[in-house]
Amino acid sequence: SSMDGRKTCFKAAMHALRLVLLGVFWMFLVFSCIGGLMHLIALSDNQELVQEMDKRVNVGSESVKEAFLAAGETTWLAVKLWAHFVIVIVAPISHETFVFAKVQFLLVQPKLILCWEYFLNTHWTTKVTLLGIVLGVVLVFVLQREIRKRRYFQRVYAWFKGVNDGIASRYRSFVDGVRQKSRTLADLLPHLLFIFIGGSLVVLFPEALAEFSIGLGGWMVVTGFPLIFGVRSLILYDRKYSEHLAAFKKSKPNIGELEGEENTDAISRARNAVSTVLSSALLGTAPPETGKARAVEQVYLQEYNKLVDSQDTHRSVRVAEISPLEYWVKYWTVVGVVLLLEKLPLTGHAVAMLPFWSEFCVVWSMWLQIPGTSGAVLAFRVIVPLIEKYLGQVQGANMSTEQRNMLANLLCTFHIISNESSKKLTEILYTGGTLLLCALPFLFMPAAITSIGASLIGIGRPILEASRALYSLELASKTPLGKPGPSLAVACSECTRYLEYWIAYTLIMLVHQTLDTLFYIVPFWTHSLLVLTLWLQLPYFNGAHRVFQRILFVYSTVSGQGQLNDSSALLKKKNK
Repeated sequence: SSMDGRKTCFKAAMHALRLVLLGVFWMFLVFSCIGGLMHLIALSDNQELVQEMDKRVNVGSESVKEAFLAAGETTWLAVKLWAHFVIVIVAPISHETFVFAKVQFLLVQPKLILCWEYFLNTHWTTKVTLLGIVLGVVLVFVLQREIRKRRYFQRVYAWFKGVNDGIASRYRSFVDGVRQKSRTLADLLPHLLFIFIGGSLVVLFPEALAEFSIGLGGWMVVTGFPLIFGVRSLILYDRKYSEHLAAFKKSKPNIGELEGEENTDAISRARNAVSTVLSSALLGTAPPETGKARAVEQVYLQEYNKLVDSQDTHRSVRVAEISPLEYWVKYWTVVGVVLLLEKLPLTGHAVAMLPFWSEFCVVWSMWLQIPGTSGAVLAFRVIVPLIEKYLGQVQGANMSTEQRNMLANLLCTFHIISNESSKKLTEILYTGGTLLLCALPFLFMPAAITSIGASLIGIGRPILEASRALYSLELASKTPLGKPGPSLAVACSECTRYLEYWIAYTLIMLVHQTLDTLFYIVPFWTHSLLVLTLWLQLPYFNGAHRVFQRILFVYSTVSGQGQLNDSSALLKKKNK
């Protein structure tokens, strides 16, 4: 260590010496240039300039002292004038800012008091949970370096994974024993166990369950944990897909090079559109400049998808790793239907009048999330007819323009327009700007109508499009190799896109509803939600992808990149 210290000191000294020599060299060069310039001036024919230069050259110490004092006095005077200028401007601005902040605080103070009283009146479990979350977040950000050094996240994850795998192994052994006696009972066993446990909680602890459902606990069950698990599934899928895509490209170095065509901008757009893992842009939305470029782009996409889908290993990895992600897309699609019913005026009032609605939502959400029941898969199959009836057709490889348009289908379903008018409206709206054209009328409506439009566009359209993406993924995974059908690469990209959207939209809604108690008097506050929804969905802005990238940044900052892989390594080492 002493030898290393000497080497470090020697390197620092040599570096400082180099800097000193370099500075002396540059000073010599600059002064030489100035002296040469003065010599050229002395040789010129301009006698006034030559005499003035002689005076400057033949100066004494007194002249230097006088010049230095004059420069110092001028600089000090300039500093005082600039300070006076800043004080004259800053003082009134600061005063007005303080008065404005005081007035706004007096307006917000009643709301803050109500929030504090609401917190004091909540159940003690909610208080403890909130304080624990705040304390945990503060400790994580303060002690993140120590957490990385001690590998606390990896250890906790490895312990949790081991316990979970042990319980799952015992449960599978129990189910296999029941299956030997009755296959039907084995299939119904997870649902029967859930009904028994849920019913016991409702009967034994009705008040605690009601308090839990309307508080933070209910929100965490319905929204919080699905958000966390959805983000985790995207991160895992991103890592696995990136690894196998890199291996696939390494084995096919010339992939994507079309014979007889140059590498145009259209090819670059197509390559980025297909190879992006967490893509948020619809394929082909970037309009090429010429018809030839469009043809090149389409040919490139077809060839790339054909090569990607033709690889057995790559195809199997995509299907295996997309399963958790697909499950959470189905969960949010199902929950989105219920959320849309709560947001619309008539159905929202009807739902609010139902007894035990909050408790039902919590129990139903748990049934959707538990892997043994596969509730999201079953519920998705049940709500597909409802989606097709009110929003648009989901299943079908070649859907017509009339079947795909959500707005025209809604207006026709509620008998606002006729079938003929629906077809004409579809022909007008079914373009690249359909979403924007559908949202523009709501931007000029009153807040009550705008909120309905924000719900239809922010929840209704993603429900329909996510359902179509899921159905395309199902068809692509079942299509034999070499047979025509939906592209697996495109289907997976669409599923990741809509899971990103559900995560980003849920976070935006949470922030908007939290601030609604403070900013509801701000003009166009409801319209801002519709604008944010458009920003999340429009391919030009890629808002959902941007929000998710910020989530990934926070995740990598707090826990460190490669956390899940390190945790898996710890678990394997422990098992050995």
